[in-house]
Amino acid sequence: MKKSFITGVTGQDGAFLAKLLISNNHKVLGGVRNKKNIWRLESLGIADKVQFIDFDFTKSESIVNAIKEFKPDEIYNLAAQSSVAKSFHSPIETAQIDAMGVVYLLDSIYRFSPNTKYFQAGSCEIFGNSNSFPQSEETPLLPINPYSSAKVYAHNLTINYRDAFKLKTVNGILFNHESELRGKEFFTRRVSMHVASYHLGERKILDVGNIHTTRDIGYAEEYVSAIYKTLQQEEFSDYVIATGKCSKIKDFIESCFRAIDVILEWQGEGFEEKAIDVSTGDVVVRVNKDNFRPTDILKQLGDPTKINKVTGWSANLSLDRIAEK
Repeated sequence: MKKSFITGVTGQDGAFLAKLLISNNHKVLGGVRNKKNIWRLESLGIADKVQFIDFDFTKSESIVNAIKEFKPDEIYNLAAQSSVAKSFHSPIETAQIDAMGVVYLLDSIYRFSPNTKYFQAGSCEIFGNSNSFPQSEETPLLPINPYSSAKVYAHNLTINYRDAFKLKTVNGILFNHESELRGKEFFTRRVSMHVASYHLGERKILDVGNIHTTRDIGYAEEYVSAIYKTLQQEEFSDYVIATGKCSKIKDFIESCFRAIDVILEWQGEGFEEKAIDVSTGDVVVRVNKDNFRPTDILKQLGDPTKINKVTGWSANLSLDRIAEK
């Protein structure tokens, strides 16, 4: 039985990946700082099938000890401070977890478990405001926030350890992916929760930022299948994991409201833009300049050609189906 170690096992991707690995007869080790936050694993009915390990990404000895003791066959590094907005307020914490934590992990693998296969969860944020569309594995990296800057360091280090020390490492450049397990601190979940409250009779207005940015949005449970497949190949490489389709944030908001049979009509421009529920005439969404980021990426669109060709994986769920979930 393979031993697979997941950092970030209590998160959206970690929980879905644990479910997949268990179904493939893997022994799943989950690194956690707080065993109380396992509601996602519980909702999937697998909390009792994961062996939890005390693990703190901000402490090098915690990482080193875990690798020395367990020497897993596979490591999926999904743990991250993954909020772009928070990274502006907490850049040091972001760097400690998303950059330095990867140094400790890769160096521990090199020294104590060199046969371990390693997956590094990256982010399309590393491309910044690229003028190249769609974005592939060859697109230049142009980070514009503390989160993506840390992710670029982790991305490059994963390649360095593969090239210099022949470690079995893979970078997955993940574009936006959502699900019913998404944390409420994320914008997409904030929208879906607001829409659910609206459906139950709460008539508050949803304040949003720039609704004209475009994103490549997929479904998280499909994406962990892609993650798994990348480590099962003969050669270790880097992959963009995306749908190859892009939608405006405005489209996602409309999809969420459509899921409760509410049609929106947009009025105004710029900071005066708002959405009306056509059946009631009520304002339900409004643009608020306070919700804009200090810097923002205007367009993200991934090119999944390589992962399609090498692994056979492709994304299938539409934006409307993702919103419904």
